[in-house]
Amino acid sequence: MTVTDDERLIAEVRSSGLDLEVPPPPSWQQALEAQPDSISLQDREGSPFPGRGFHPVCFCCGADHEDGLAVYASRIDDKQVAAAWRTRPEWADKDGNIPVPWLWTALDCPGQVAFAVQGIWTGLLGRITAAVDGSARAGDNYIVTAWPVTVEGKKHFAGTAVFSESGELVARAVSVWIGRRN
Repeated sequence: MTVTDDERLIAEVRSSGLDLEVPPPPSWQQALEAQPDSISLQDREGSPFPGRGFHPVCFCCGADHEDGLAVYASRIDDKQVAAAWRTRPEWADKDGNIPVPWLWTALDCPGQVAFAVQGIWTGLLGRITAAVDGSARAGDNYIVTAWPVTVEGKKHFAGTAVFSESGELVARAVSVWIGRRN
């Protein structure tokens, strides 16, 4: 399946397997306490985008997007970033769950943040491969984590995951971010 704007290719979607070792998440409290340090909530001098964070109006991590997901990932330790994600009941699909495309969205930006907290700026998502392992009730709290997996030239691979507040895996992904060659 392809997604286009007129005849311009925006995205290509296909079925794929996902083999990803997911580290245990921090606690909800740890993610919540780290949140004020998120780059999504900081003013950045010299940013080409006015507002707070890397992309202020991003639907996932944009602090200036009033209807966004508010996934504000921040460093937890040397290997992982995490966000305390408070979902809203009004986001529910017909079954009361967060729609799958929104779970995929929550898996997006934290992968870039996993590199940014190390001073490695990537800025272009090349590909994301995700799997949804369980349902996520809209209105519940979740922990979104991310960690660097590897770097191959300009390709920066990050793992991301969504966990319930109690630590149950809900979704996971590997994203490829394009950045500077290491």
